[in-house]
Amino acid sequence: MLRIPFLTLLVSALLAPLRVQGQGRVFLSKPEVELAIVGRPLLSRNLGSGLVSRWIFNPDGTVEAFRPGSAGLVAGTWRLHDDGRMCVSMLGC
Repeated sequence: MLRIPFLTLLVSALLAPLRVQGQGRVFLSKPEVELAIVGRPLLSRNLGSGLVSRWIFNPDGTVEAFRPGSAGLVAGTWRLHDDGRMCVSMLGC
């Protein structure tokens, strides 16, 4: 099992529009994370490689990631804590 630090980049990209210039980080509550992420397809760009992936965080706690041109899906699980922290474990990398 591999813990993906890439999720940090994904969440950072999602929060970028919510930041007010000069005010540092913005953290979402659990309900805000659920509304913004769960059940919605997300596109993410790896800042190092420039590769784009499509992610979906399913309501049942599973997550799937797909990169166009790759061999297939990478699957895993996610969990959202009461304070809004999200933990993701990916398999099949």
